[in-house]
Amino acid sequence: MWNSLLSELHGWNFETILIDLPCHGKSRYSGEECSMTQMADIMHQFCQDQNIANPWIIGHSMGGYVGLEMLKSGAYRVCLLHSNFWEDSEQKKSDRNRVIRLVQKSKNLFIREAIPHLFYPPNKDQCPDAIELLIEGAVHIPAEEIAASTAGLRDRTANHDLFEDHDIKIIHGEQDPVCPTDVLVAELAQLKRQPEVFRIENCGHMSIWEQPKKLIQSLKTILV
Repeated sequence: MWNSLLSELHGWNFETILIDLPCHGKSRYSGEECSMTQMADIMHQFCQDQNIANPWIIGHSMGGYVGLEMLKSGAYRVCLLHSNFWEDSEQKKSDRNRVIRLVQKSKNLFIREAIPHLFYPPNKDQCPDAIELLIEGAVHIPAEEIAASTAGLRDRTANHDLFEDHDIKIIHGEQDPVCPTDVLVAELAQLKRQPEVFRIENCGHMSIWEQPKKLIQSLKTILV
């Protein structure tokens, strides 16, 4: 999903490593649940094996949850991209359970219905190729892996306390259906130390395609 931005990122003299987390892309996983801590442990070990010191973790959605967990194991810098730091509400957990049942019953139908809803409605018509790309990638992931990662999302814990000791950045789509702006504002109000938040207007959950120029501008401010 980052391929369209690679040329821009390379121009900033960074080494860019793109990761297929477990249960995503070509990374397979076996287990009833793929937790955020499990993924973070795998990523932390990868960074150690590759001698990667103090990297920026740009975590989109679930990747942000993994990035926060990585902060508990080593020296990392984390940017939450359309991600958050609180645990699921009881209603959201119920919704996750419903997703697990739907995926097990009719994976492809669920994928085709769910992915377009990640985009701010006015942007959908501008991003048909991106939506189809995401759908084509997702249908190749085994249903049990989608269920396992969904269970991991459901059972993750809150990480408000991490903001006291770490300089975490947030990039937020003002129309994000997954991380609503009003919920973000309410959760930020609970923090003793306020993070820097970059807000992208007219954007849902997928700024990489919905507002790429604004995303690049935010990333450049953070990284360069």
